[in-house]
Amino acid sequence: MEGKNGARGEPDVMDVFDSLLEHEERSREAGVSDGNHQGEVDGHMEGFAFGWSKGWEIITEIGFYKGYAMRFRDRLIHPSSSIDDVPSEGTLRKQQAVSSFLDVISRISFDDIKNGAISDDILLARRKFKQVFPNVYSPRITVAEEISF
Repeated sequence: MEGKNGARGEPDVMDVFDSLLEHEERSREAGVSDGNHQGEVDGHMEGFAFGWSKGWEIITEIGFYKGYAMRFRDRLIHPSSSIDDVPSEGTLRKQQAVSSFLDVISRISFDDIKNGAISDDILLARRKFKQVFPNVYSPRITVAEEISF
């Protein structure tokens, strides 16, 4: 075999470097390809986990709102004192406010989350909850006079 320098049997030094550079380039391309594939797989897994956790947070929040409102409504309808009590006008207003809030909750649809309407519905439910319940139910807060650790 004759090299580029004309000597028989001796490989040209440039041929060795060329093959080494080609091998390096093929290895780099294979690494990029493998990295892209692994990144895509990892991205799907991370996206699934993120979607699952955010979905869980949203459904838990909506469940809390609905459960709280239903329990509050039941306490307004069936007060603990006496069954013969006639609801006052304030109680009727509270029942209407809670029913309005439950209507907002029932309109939230989880069927098509891609259109973005669910975000608006959840924000509306949050605003309505803050509007209805601080005005309807204000828990008695007691402050400790002295706290020791």
